[in-house]
Amino acid sequence: MTPYTDEADVEILEPKPVKLASNFEKIILDFARQSGKSLSLDLIRSALPQGKAQAEIEDIQDVARVCGLRIYELPKDVTRLEDEDVPALVQHNVDKFVVITRLAEGGQADVLEPEGSKEGLKLQEQAYSRNIERVYRIGFDSASLFSRWSWLLRPLEESKWAYGQVFIAAVMTNLLAMTTSIFSMVVYNRVLPNNATESLVALTIGVFIALVFDSLIKMLRSWFLDGAGSRADVRIGEKLFEQLVSIDLSAKRDSVGGLSSVMREFETLRDFLTSATLVALIDLPFVIVFLIAIFVIGGPVVLVPAVLVIVVVASGLIAQPFLSKLAQESLEEGKSKQSILVETISGLEVMKTSMATREMRKRWRESLLAQSGSAVKSRLVSQIVVNFSAFAQQIAQVMIIVVGAYEAAVGNMTMGALIAAVILAGRGMAPLGQIAGLLTRLVHAKASFLALDRFMALPLDRPPSTRFLNKEKMLGKLEFRQVNFAYPDQQQNALQDVSFTIQPGERVALLGKIGSGKSTAARLMLGLYGPSSGSVLIDDTDVRQIDPFDIRRHVSFIMQDSWLFSGSVRDNIASGALAVSDEELLRAAEIAGVHDFLGDHPNGYDLMLRERGEGLSGGQKQAISLARGLVGNRSVFIMDEPTSMMDMGSETKFVERLSQVIIGKTLVVITHRSAMLKLVDRVIIFDKGRIIADGPKSILDRKNPAPGAPPTAMAVKG
Repeated sequence: MTPYTDEADVEILEPKPVKLASNFEKIILDFARQSGKSLSLDLIRSALPQGKAQAEIEDIQDVARVCGLRIYELPKDVTRLEDEDVPALVQHNVDKFVVITRLAEGGQADVLEPEGSKEGLKLQEQAYSRNIERVYRIGFDSASLFSRWSWLLRPLEESKWAYGQVFIAAVMTNLLAMTTSIFSMVVYNRVLPNNATESLVALTIGVFIALVFDSLIKMLRSWFLDGAGSRADVRIGEKLFEQLVSIDLSAKRDSVGGLSSVMREFETLRDFLTSATLVALIDLPFVIVFLIAIFVIGGPVVLVPAVLVIVVVASGLIAQPFLSKLAQESLEEGKSKQSILVETISGLEVMKTSMATREMRKRWRESLLAQSGSAVKSRLVSQIVVNFSAFAQQIAQVMIIVVGAYEAAVGNMTMGALIAAVILAGRGMAPLGQIAGLLTRLVHAKASFLALDRFMALPLDRPPSTRFLNKEKMLGKLEFRQVNFAYPDQQQNALQDVSFTIQPGERVALLGKIGSGKSTAARLMLGLYGPSSGSVLIDDTDVRQIDPFDIRRHVSFIMQDSWLFSGSVRDNIASGALAVSDEELLRAAEIAGVHDFLGDHPNGYDLMLRERGEGLSGGQKQAISLARGLVGNRSVFIMDEPTSMMDMGSETKFVERLSQVIIGKTLVVITHRSAMLKLVDRVIIFDKGRIIADGPKSILDRKNPAPGAPPTAMAVKG
C-alpha cells in the first residue's frame, strides 16, 4: 500500500486548489455523533474561512486541529484501502463528502453519508471510486493529540523521514571524510616509494569524486533539514497560536508581555531545529568512528585523542549546570523586559501626556542591566569551554605526532599512517570544537522548550476531554445561583453570594459604583471565567456544560474597551460572524452609527485602520465595536458601557435604533449614562461585589430613601 502522504508534500503535488465539499460540516458532525464525541457547528466553522464558498480542502487541517481530529491523506484509490485505513473521509464529485466506516469481504464497505448510513456497498461499483478529489484517514485521537509534548513531537513525527535522511546523509559524509586521510596514507606508503605516477592519478580522481559526492550530500542534508524544520515550524507555530487563543482566562497566566516573550521563545527552539547546531549534534557520535579508524591505522596513538575527547566532553558537562541556570535567568529577565516594552508601547500616549516616563525608564534600565549581566556570565562560561576545546585540538595534533614518531622509530607505524592519524584526529575532534556553542544552544533550546511546555500545559476554555452540550438555539434566560468569584492571584472576591434570574426577553441594567462587580458578572455570563463557587446558568444549564462556541454564537458581548485590529472597517465589523452579507453588515453599521461617519467617505467600509484603530476618535471606535456585536442573529446582548465615548446626539440615535432591534431579545446593559436606562425595565444594583437592590427601574426615582433602602439614582451612577 502507498504510504501516507505528508500534508506539506500534498501542497507541492497538488497546487491546484480544491474547494471543500458543501456537506463537510454535516458529515463531520455525523461522524462525531457516531463516534460518541461532542462537536458543535460553530466550532467547525470557527476554523473555516468566513465565506463558506472560499473554503478549500486544505482548510480541513485547521478543522482537525480545533476539533481534536487526526487526519492523514491516503491514495485516491478507495478499492485499495485496508482495515487500518478506515474510517476514511472521501471527497468525490467535488461537492460531496462520505465516510467509509468499515470494510467487508468482496470489496464491500459500510458508508456514512449525510443522508444516513449504508451497509454492504460495492466500492468498485459506486461513485466513491470515481471522481475522487481526496481520501483521508480520519479519527478522534485526543489521547495523543493532547498528550504531553505532543505539540512538538507530532510535527517532528510528520517529518521523521526527512530527519532520517539527514541522519543517513551524516553517516555518508563522515565516512567520505576518511577518504583524504586514506589517500594521504597510500600516497606516502605506496606511491612515493615506488614512484607510481599512474596510481597517484587514479587515487586523485577517486578522492576528487568522493569530495564532490561529499559536497552534494552536505547540500542535500541541509535541504532535508531546512524542509523538515520549515514544516515543523509551521505546525508548531499553529499549535502555539491555537493554545494562545484557547487559554482558560480563569487560569493563572503571565502578563501580556510575559506571554509575548514565551511565544518568542519559539524562535530559539526553531533555530535549534533548523540550524547547523543540529547537524553538529548528529556529527558528535561519529567521533567514536574516527577513533576506531585511528586505532586501526595507528594502534596506541588513539589513546591521545581518546583521552582528550573524554576531557573536553567532561568540561562541557561540568559547564552545563551553570549554563542552564544562566539560560533560565536570561529567560525570566527577557520576559520582564518584554513586559515593560509592551506596556510602554501600549500606553505611549498616556505616558507622554502625563509625563510618566520616569518610572518606566528606570524599570527598562534595570531590566537591561540584569539581562546584560546574565549574558556576560553565559558568554564567559561558554568561552572557557571553547578555548579549552581549541587547546585540546591543538594538543591532540602535537601529541599524536610525538607518540607517532616514537611508534614509527620502532617500526610499529609508517609515515603515511602517522599523517593519516593526524588528519583523522583533526576531523574527529572538529565537532568537539563546537561543543561549547552546541551546549549553549542546547541549554537555551531546553529552557525555551520548558517555557513553551508550561505554556502548552495551561488549561483550555474547551478541554478536549470534556463532552460539552450543544445548543443550536438559546432562549436567553440567565441565572446566577450563590456565585462567588475571585480573579486569579486576587485574595478578595469580586463577587460574593450573587443570585438573580433574568428571564428570556427581559431588559436589565446592572448598576453600581466603579469596581462593584458589574463587568465581572457580565464576563461570567459569557463563560469567560468560571465561578469559584455557585453556578451561572443559561436556559437552566450551567455554562460550564455548554460548548463555549455555542455560547459566543448566541450571546453578543460588547466590552467596555473598544478593541479594533489593523485591517478594514468591514473586516472589523464582520470579524466575529461566521458569515455576513453586505446587507447585514450595513444594517449593524447603521444601528451603531458607523454609517453616519462612513456613509460619505470615499473609501467607505474599505477604510484601512491601523493597530487598535489609531486615527479614529473614541466614539468612532466604539461605534465600530458596537456594530461588530450587532452582526448576526443573537439571542442575548450584554453591553458594558456601550455609549461611554459617544456624544449625546449619537447616543440618543443609537438608543432609538437599538430599541427596535432587541424586541424579544434578552438585554443586559452596564452603564453610568441615564440615556441607556430608557431601554431597560429592571435594574440590579451592585456594591462591593454584592447585590444591594433588584427591582423595577422606578426604584431609582427615590430621592430620600429610608434606612436600608436602595441608593438614589445619583449614588448609583457614582
